[in-house]
Amino acid sequence: MNEFALTENVKRIEHITLQDAKAVLERGLKYFIGDNYQWLPEYDKVVDWLTDNKKRGLLVFGSNGRGKSVICTKILPVIFKFYLKLEYFYVDAADLSACNKNDIDNYNIHISTAPIIIDDIGVESMAGDYGEKRDLVSEIIDRCEKRSRLVILTTNLSPNEITERYGLRTYDRLRGITRSIKFNGESLRG
Repeated sequence: MNEFALTENVKRIEHITLQDAKAVLERGLKYFIGDNYQWLPEYDKVVDWLTDNKKRGLLVFGSNGRGKSVICTKILPVIFKFYLKLEYFYVDAADLSACNKNDIDNYNIHISTAPIIIDDIGVESMAGDYGEKRDLVSEIIDRCEKRSRLVILTTNLSPNEITERYGLRTYDRLRGITRSIKFNGESLRG
């Protein structure tokens, strides 16, 4: 089966609207962090995105220890699977460093079929593909834009650092397909 046929048979995931998004996010924080979780102002922006993502993905960036990964890699997958009945594909950016051609082909298939969540972009090195170095984050962002795929990313990099790392072209595409939410302040890790 060719890739075109595969994408024609799969429901495109573009628009998210979750009723009671704040209550759902609070339950997730309580479950994954505990009763002592602290609600931060940036979480209201995540709620706004969950209520109506306006057909855009999500880029959460900023300070360490503010809940970016908990929200994007723990809570959003539960919301996708159980509340929205959507499949998703998750990858830790550090794992992209060890990718080979088969892994890259696998990512391309997943990008064609489901939203993709990439945690902690900026920590990966260039992927080696039989001696050829590849920037898979930029490739994934490019494919998500071209295929109208939802992408969710976390990073500790600033927008300037993202531009330095991946280039203006990639950052511009990322700005076009995601809503950016800055997580500011001191780490909540005890």
